[in-house]
Amino acid sequence: MIVDEAVRGHVPPAWFWALPGIDRIRAFEQSQLPSPPIARLLGIRAGHVGPGSGTWVMPATRWSSIATGELEVSMLAETAVTGVAMTTLITGLDVEPVSLALNYFRPTSPQAGNLLARARVVDASRLFVFVETEIEDPAFRASSGG
Repeated sequence: MIVDEAVRGHVPPAWFWALPGIDRIRAFEQSQLPSPPIARLLGIRAGHVGPGSGTWVMPATRWSSIATGELEVSMLAETAVTGVAMTTLITGLDVEPVSLALNYFRPTSPQAGNLLARARVVDASRLFVFVETEIEDPAFRASSGG
């Protein structure tokens, strides 16, 4: 446990929760609020966000390597899924992933450039949002989807 480090992060202000979901995502994209701690740690940031679609990037560095040397992409996938699902929400609602299934097409190794997650809403209702995401390596090859 680290005890000598100051606590970082904060709870968003009340005005943030009064925004529709897409405007909440754009508030982070436009740096009106600091990124969540995991996004800062891994360098995940939004590229383009629109109604029902969006892109997120994460550096393809050793920082997110697992023991086998491959990159762990689940946090990038979850960020993209949650962010795109939020674009469908009205004021006062929030979204939380209930299930996240990843299919790995090829291992992704540390390299120069960014991983790119392209996410889109497949179906949405008042009770659920189904999102599909594809993650590409810096050479634009699909590495996983879900």
